Amino acid sequence: MGVAAIDSGKVAEYPPVSGMRSSSRVGDILRGSYRVLRPLEAGGMAVVYEAVHLRLGRRLAIKFLSRELAADAAMAERFRREAENLARLSHPHIVEVLDFDTSERGEPYLVMELLRGRTLAARLEQGPGIELAEVVNIAGQLAAGLSAAHRASIVHRDLKPANVFLEAILGQAVRVKLLDFGISKNVSGRGCLTREHVVLGTPEYMAPEQAAGTSRLVDHRADQYSLAAIVYEMLAGQPPFPGDDDIGALLRRVVFDHPPPLCELVPAASAISPVVMRGMAKDPAQRFPSVREFAEALSAAARAAPHRVAPRRGVEIGRISSEAPTLAVRVERLGASAKLALDRGDLGEAALLAESATDLEKAAADPQMAPAVARISQLLERILIARLGGASRMLRAVRPGAGQPVMRLTPQQAYLLSRVDDGLTLDETLDVSALPRLETLRLLTSLLRSGALAAE
Repeated sequence: MGVAAIDSGKVAEYPPVSGMRSSSRVGDILRGSYRVLRPLEAGGMAVVYEAVHLRLGRRLAIKFLSRELAADAAMAERFRREAENLARLSHPHIVEVLDFDTSERGEPYLVMELLRGRTLAARLEQGPGIELAEVVNIAGQLAAGLSAAHRASIVHRDLKPANVFLEAILGQAVRVKLLDFGISKNVSGRGCLTREHVVLGTPEYMAPEQAAGTSRLVDHRADQYSLAAIVYEMLAGQPPFPGDDDIGALLRRVVFDHPPPLCELVPAASAISPVVMRGMAKDPAQRFPSVREFAEALSAAARAAPHRVAPRRGVEIGRISSEAPTLAVRVERLGASAKLALDRGDLGEAALLAESATDLEKAAADPQMAPAVARISQLLERILIARLGGASRMLRAVRPGAGQPVMRLTPQQAYLLSRVDDGLTLDETLDVSALPRLETLRLLTSLLRSGALAAE
C-alpha cells in the first residue's frame, strides 16, 4: 500500500475508509510534532493518514502498521526495514520518507511526503488508453527510480500499477513516484526476512522466479519483469496474466505459461513487442541487463512504431493527432520534465524525455510548434554539453571491441558518425550537418546514450 492521494482537495482513487477501527487516531499528536487530521487509505497491513507538522505547517502522510501486525515482531521489523530502505533512496521518482518513530501508544509509524494526483491503477481503470509517448515517459521515470534502488542493492518486489503514483504538478508533465517498499529486499548480503519458498508480491505482475518462491534468485531482474508487465498492460489493456480467483493456478501460469505476445493483442505494436516480451522472459538471464536498458530499448522501439497503435479494447494508444495546440502542450510538458531532470543532474532521463518531445514534434511538422521546438533544441544542446563536458570537446566514434556486437545504426546516425570521424567539436558538427538542427541534436544524444559516441 502506498502513500495516499488527494485530488482537487478530496480523497480519491482509494477504497472507502469509513468504519476504520483506527479512526480514533484522528486528533492525536505524535511525539509533539505531528497532528493526525484524517484517514486516507486502509489496507490489510497498514493505514495512512493525512497529518500536519505542528511547527512547519506542512501537510504530510503518516503510515501506521496495523495494530494487529505491530504485535508481530517479524512484521514490525519489516516495517522498520521499509523506513530504512526508503531513507536510503533519495530520488525524485521514489516517495520521500521524512521520519520514522513509534507513537506514544507503541505503534510504529512512517512519515512521508503527501502526494497529489492518482495511482496508475486508477488511471488504467479510467480509460481511454494511454498514449505511447506517455507510456514511454512513465516507464522511463519508473526505470530511473528503480535504478536508484538497485544501485543501493534494494529490490522492490511489488511493482504494480497501484504502487505507481502519477503526481499532478501545475503547469508541468506528470511526475511518476514509486511507492511502497514494504516487501522490498536488500540483496547486499545483509539479513534477509523472507524464507525460501515464501511467496511475496502481487501475482499478476510477479516474476516467475518470485512466483515460484525461490527468494534467493530474486534480484533486480524481477523488478524489470514487473515493469515490463506494467508496460504490457498500459498498451494491451490487460496484464500479461489477468487475475484469477484461484491464486495457486495464477501462480502456476506465471511460472510455466507464456502470455500472448503483445503484438497479438496490439498488432500495430510490433516494433515494441519484442522489447516488452524480452523484459518478461522466464529466464532472468534473457532479460535486459538493467531496467535502464529496458527503458532505453523501449524508447528506441517506440520511435520506430507507427503513429496509430490500437489496443484490444479499441482505444487508440500512441495516437499522434494533427491538432497542433494539443501536441504543443504535450511537447511543452515533456520539455518541462526533461528540464527538471537536467536540473537535478539526471542526464539519462532528461535525454529520454527530450527525445520523446522531438518525436512528437516530428510527427506534427506544424509551424505553430516553432517556439516549443526551439526550447527543446536548446534543452538537447544543454544535455549534450553536460554529458560531453563542454561544447568545445572533440567528438569521436566508439568502435565495438573484439567480440562485442556491432551496433545497428540508422543511415542518419551513420552519417553523423562519419562526420565526427573528421575530428569535429559539438559546435562544428552542428554547423556542418546537413540534417535539421533539432534532428542532429536528437541523433547525437541517442548515439551518446548508446555508447557509440564519446568526447576526447
